Amino acid sequence: MTLPTPSLSDVGDRGFIPGIRAVGKFGGASDGEFGLPPGGLEYQLFVEAGSYSSEGTPATELDYFLGVQPGTLAALSSMSIAHGSAVQRTFTAEAGDVVMFEWNFLTDSRSPDYADYDQQADDDFAFVRVTPGAITKLADTKAAAIPSSHSFNHETGYRVFHYAISQSGTYTLTLGVVDAGEYRGACALLIRDLQVRPATAQTP
Repeated sequence: MTLPTPSLSDVGDRGFIPGIRAVGKFGGASDGEFGLPPGGLEYQLFVEAGSYSSEGTPATELDYFLGVQPGTLAALSSMSIAHGSAVQRTFTAEAGDVVMFEWNFLTDSRSPDYADYDQQADDDFAFVRVTPGAITKLADTKAAAIPSSHSFNHETGYRVFHYAISQSGTYTLTLGVVDAGEYRGACALLIRDLQVRPATAQTP
């Protein structure tokens, strides 16, 4: 089963993608917008926690969206969460299938190890959850060490996420970003080539 990367025509003016639920700020973006090679894919999903509270959703609402207890996301950061954004997709899979996608975390913030002039710092991060599993941090500002050639200051570069399905059933994949600490800098997550690879297609 393949969950296709949305095209800009799917996204539309209001950022709506069929089959995807979302809170906060998200939409579609072409690889060219970020100075990246196409990699055989024309478009990718873009989830952002902007510089202002209007460009995201409060942490308590994100917890509710994820179906977890209040404070669960906050426990993943050393600083208070200002706001964030997330997207969800529900799918069915068989035991042995593997959920896969490529992701890139981008940020304008600086890590807690490099506080700015007013002694404030950031701990922005990206996360993933495959329900009923736990929330996992994909990356934070410390991991975004590569200078970017586009509108963000740093990025992690593309990495691949794998999740093995242990039992056949219905699952929900949630991906998101949060702005934590001093929140004048934006952060975002790029996602592409999202798929559920059948167990029969796995390399021995």
